[in-house]
Amino acid sequence: QFSIQAAEKLSKDREKFKRLLQYCNTEKQIGSIRHITEGNLSDKFDPSKPLVEVLAFALMDNHYHLLLRQVAENGVSRYMQKISAGYTTSFNYHHERSGSLFQGKYKYIECKNEHQIMRLCAYINLNHKVHNLSAPSAETSHDCYVGKVNCDFVEKTFCLEMFGGVEQYKVIAGKLVEEIQERREHEAIENLME
Repeated sequence: QFSIQAAEKLSKDREKFKRLLQYCNTEKQIGSIRHITEGNLSDKFDPSKPLVEVLAFALMDNHYHLLLRQVAENGVSRYMQKISAGYTTSFNYHHERSGSLFQGKYKYIECKNEHQIMRLCAYINLNHKVHNLSAPSAETSHDCYVGKVNCDFVEKTFCLEMFGGVEQYKVIAGKLVEEIQERREHEAIENLME
């Protein structure tokens, strides 16, 4: 019984987070976070002035990964501030708690070339495979990339063009994940030998 309830809560929390990913992506003030988490935003959201393009996401049980492309001045930092404050406020309200949820400021990596973007996209979209987790442990934009689900807020075209289309994405992303897993395994063995 508890695990079903926990799974339902996790699913609801992820849906709220995905709404935040979409509706916080505007230069316009959005008002109450409750508007976002309850889905009453048709008149508040202005998609014509985004802060970033969300290229990929992974929502894990206790953290998340985003691949963002900045389109407005200081867009990434403004977007991340909205996401962090919004999710914390909503989560605390719905779970009857207070205080911060996230440890410190978000961490970021600036991608310098297409290879880094492709690698990071594969890592994020297939994060559960990188860490050998079951699919319910993560929700990612992978299904958006392969056409299984629609994610209006994900700009997948940018990365798919780098991969050469959906079919090439599947092949290359799979190989990149295998590479990452092999490197981690090799590093773990080396660490044992020290």
